[in-house]
Amino acid sequence: MQDMLRQGADPNIQESSSGWTPLMFAAAAGKPGCVKMLLEHGADADLVARPHDWTALTVAILSNNFEIVDLLLDAGANVSVLRRRHPDLAELYRAAQEQHRASREALTCPVKTCPVWVSDYRDYC
Repeated sequence: MQDMLRQGADPNIQESSSGWTPLMFAAAAGKPGCVKMLLEHGADADLVARPHDWTALTVAILSNNFEIVDLLLDAGANVSVLRRRHPDLAELYRAAQEQHRASREALTCPVKTCPVWVSDYRDYC
């Protein structure tokens, strides 16, 4: 994929029957490296696949992949597109994202140079 993108392949090409983009496929497959690469080469996180009106963010949420959700949001994915097209999914995402961030903060060692993610960091630092 990297070689194809370097040679000018369109990162926003849509599959003819589903309308899915490479970014959507990478999100569904749980490939954060591919998602990063596609975004770096201009993939549009807000392209909509018809007829279900899914975006890469929709796919990442439905796949429960918060790392990819975070990558897409950091790249500027528009949550209002999700809210407009799938209001129930947007609400479910908001609740799940809050829970994910809270649990992530609880498991992260407060020592900035420490990479440990454990239930009780005091045992390690």
